Amino acid sequence: MTSPRIPVLSSAHRIFVLSRAFLRIGIIEVISYPMGFVTNQLASFGTIVLFYFVSGFVDKGGAFSGDAGAKVGYDYFTFVAIGYASVRFLAAGLKDLSIQFQNAIQAGYFEMLLVEPIHWHFLPVGLVQWPTLQAASMGTLTFALSITMGASYAFSGIPSAILLLALGVLATLAIGILASSIKILSKRSDPIATIYQMAATTFGAVVVPVEHFPEQVRWISYLLPHTYTISGLRRVLMPQGDQLTGPTVSESIFALTAFCLILYPIAFWMFGRSLSYARKAGLLGGY
Repeated sequence: MTSPRIPVLSSAHRIFVLSRAFLRIGIIEVISYPMGFVTNQLASFGTIVLFYFVSGFVDKGGAFSGDAGAKVGYDYFTFVAIGYASVRFLAAGLKDLSIQFQNAIQAGYFEMLLVEPIHWHFLPVGLVQWPTLQAASMGTLTFALSITMGASYAFSGIPSAILLLALGVLATLAIGILASSIKILSKRSDPIATIYQMAATTFGAVVVPVEHFPEQVRWISYLLPHTYTISGLRRVLMPQGDQLTGPTVSESIFALTAFCLILYPIAFWMFGRSLSYARKAGLLGGY
């Protein structure tokens, strides 16, 4: 009697099945804790409302009048709305990935993922899928809310904006993988993600143009994927985006692509080393 043959899934089909499984985990978590999900979303809207009032104060104060006005496209609210919505998109690959790894370890199913027929390269991508969808929905809702509050966008730039966002998420995901490599070993502290998030919030041109920073620290901005993503998005989405200063669209695409090519080999190498050490030291179990 011959044993039944187990069908071998193709690589594409296996990736689809695994992706669907990770998404299902995310959906079940949201259904299990709906209040936390709703609270997080509402908290995000509060910031864009705050910037709406700040923009009125800035415009009346003349902080961006004349030549300075060209640096924000003569529309500070649209300028800052794009910056904040972009941060929401990019957070999935950075902060949310680290949270997903911590939850998987604390819940005790991270070790089970490692014994499944999943290449460890796919783990960060799989775990970040649901946070990325959440971030995309939140970023889109933030854009929609800003329109109702008076922001103006050039919708013809949406295709280019999607490309820039995709490259930006990929670049920050590489940094998130680096951060997760440390988080797996340290359990609670997350130095890479914390330091990068502080730098991106301060120097990533989220609320002010890069040219407003002192020359002594301006170079930090050009080391951050956030700067190129946000600058590129403003150029393609703002009606007067061609008057903005900072990296152009082509420069942003080139820089983000370079970030991916340089960071991913380093991130995956470090992630593999961390997993190997954590397995031997017994650090992958929850406690």
